[in-house]
Amino acid sequence: MKYMIDNPAKGTKVITEKKSKEVSMKSISEVEINEICLFYIRKHCSFNDKCARVHSHLPYKWEFKYDLKTWKDIPNMEEIEKAYCNPENNTSKGLDFITMKYGSSNVRRLSTASSVTKPPNFVLTTKWVWYWKNEHGKWIEYGHHADKKSGASISSITLEKVYAEGADSKSFSAADQQYVIYFKDMYQQNQKHYTKRDVRRRPRFVSVEEVKKKLETDSEKTSDPASSFPIHWDKGVLPEFGYMRIAVTNTKDEFKTVETAFRKTMNTNQIHKIERIQNPSLWKVFQWQKEQMEKSKEGKEVDERFLFHGTKAELIDPICEQNFDWRICGVNGTSYGKGSYFARDASYSNKYSKVKDGHKYMFFVRVLAGEFTKGRSNIVRPPILYDSCVNSTTDPTIFVIFEKYQIYPEYLIEYS
Repeated sequence: MKYMIDNPAKGTKVITEKKSKEVSMKSISEVEINEICLFYIRKHCSFNDKCARVHSHLPYKWEFKYDLKTWKDIPNMEEIEKAYCNPENNTSKGLDFITMKYGSSNVRRLSTASSVTKPPNFVLTTKWVWYWKNEHGKWIEYGHHADKKSGASISSITLEKVYAEGADSKSFSAADQQYVIYFKDMYQQNQKHYTKRDVRRRPRFVSVEEVKKKLETDSEKTSDPASSFPIHWDKGVLPEFGYMRIAVTNTKDEFKTVETAFRKTMNTNQIHKIERIQNPSLWKVFQWQKEQMEKSKEGKEVDERFLFHGTKAELIDPICEQNFDWRICGVNGTSYGKGSYFARDASYSNKYSKVKDGHKYMFFVRVLAGEFTKGRSNIVRPPILYDSCVNSTTDPTIFVIFEKYQIYPEYLIEYS
């Protein structure tokens, strides 16, 4: 994952040898805090001021550094954004897009996550477009009809996916020539003649009016057919956005299934309530993630499990709405990686459930464990070829999930 901020930030090397060269931003340390919250744009964000992301009504935000700690909005933001989206422009309204300066002040551009990193049903993600500068000084979009004349074998979407995965470069062919694009210094080089062409990555422009229309269209979409959700869901309660908590009666099989799993290690505790979480948006994303994992494994069935996660009352609504975020929902351990922790045994998760008015809360969660390996305390994603980390590969009881689309918070248990 990359910065969703176009700014030579601290820790990023800036190439200044050539004034016209645009430099790639490459860091994962601040990506979330510099990313605009997609939930806030759509309706609201249940995390409120605890959200790790920026709350803005637009999918982009231009700011200048007012003092050592304060960033302030730049006037004429929509005009600046429109200018920035045109790769021909280096400046606008006194703002230098190359040096990211507004007068003598530093500038940054915040935006929503790249469209290639989110499931297709997410609205107002940022669509990034890649360009190269031809011998006439014109910027040509990769994969566009003007670029296809050269026989180029790569598109903007492909480049964005490779860039988002953290690659340093990407090889491709055009006609009978081989090229390599270097993301750090943002240029492509002919592998035979060693000629270089500048490369730029700019967003596709979205006006304020288009943002409003996209949100209106999203809210007016008809509900998915009931058949696309679990058979045991209450089909009369499927919100277009957000979720509903449905009390499960103790006579139903699903209540007994959850109760049985809970009582394997918590037999003396009293269950006051079990609620089913019906969040159509999260369910669709979960199913999409499952399909992607199956495709990557050439159709092999994905290891899917029900696991427990202890929590506190004030985090229930944010989790039900937006899923688990380990930075906000708390860290139930760090021994096997920095992610969301889930346990086979309710007794383990009980350690992390907080009492409120004499009751405690625990989620019973669907988890796409996939291929797993033993974790380490310092990792922020599973090693290549793996989907999650565990405490033991032979008899795992603790699972660490780094990608929240692999999680669906299906049940909430209230107990004492």
